[in-house]
Amino acid sequence: MIQDWVPCDPSAIISDHGRVFDKDNNEIADLAHYPLHDPEGNRISIFDQYGTQIERWEVAINEDSEGGGILFDLDGASTLLHSVDEDEEPMEFRSYPQAFLPQYGHIQSTGVVPEIQEVVHQINQTLKEGLRPVDEDQDEAEFQAELEDPLKATFFQGYNHLQHRISRQAGGAETMQGDVSLALAGQYAETTREKRIAEEKKLAISPLFPFQHMEEKLKATNDVSPPTDVRLENYFTINFTSLPPERRTGR
Repeated sequence: MIQDWVPCDPSAIISDHGRVFDKDNNEIADLAHYPLHDPEGNRISIFDQYGTQIERWEVAINEDSEGGGILFDLDGASTLLHSVDEDEEPMEFRSYPQAFLPQYGHIQSTGVVPEIQEVVHQINQTLKEGLRPVDEDQDEAEFQAELEDPLKATFFQGYNHLQHRISRQAGGAETMQGDVSLALAGQYAETTREKRIAEEKKLAISPLFPFQHMEEKLKATNDVSPPTDVRLENYFTINFTSLPPERRTGR
């Protein structure tokens, strides 16, 4: 777990980047004594000769703390889901950053990983093998090409199991309901219905605030840590009408 952010070694920065500059493109002669923060406490950025910002801070990891849930690196996650069939429509890929981590989170796609696509293709080939056209004049290869695949991989999602502890469905987390805002706005309620809703929200947050509810969900239960494994879910559709009745055996 990240315990703190510590300044990078100035000599290591110079070794990696050579000359360094401030935001006004003035070269910094003595980086070791160049301030890390401005008077307001904001971090001061530095840049290389090409104007690219140089990271001045690195994380300090507490290796004795319990690890958190594994997340996907959203910058490269889409490469997991390329299609093996160039004739198919491109997959739709969606990413969901976790909280304030823009680069890490959860993913969804209208297709599955290539290895599973290959298995689905083999299953369809087996299911359609030996089928013959009713019309004797129809070419068998053309008939096979026109047959709709009985099994299709339609959807994939990868997420951390801890999400189920927080919320069973999208938007279900207490911190996303706006209960506190509604309770505060209740002082301006005018109609009977508005006052009733405001009172309900006030009672809902009286024992614990939403963020406190979420914190309780993330704690261990009976000394058992909450689940933090990555879940990879693949969804399929089966079209039985693509198979003749004698092949709808379930085997």
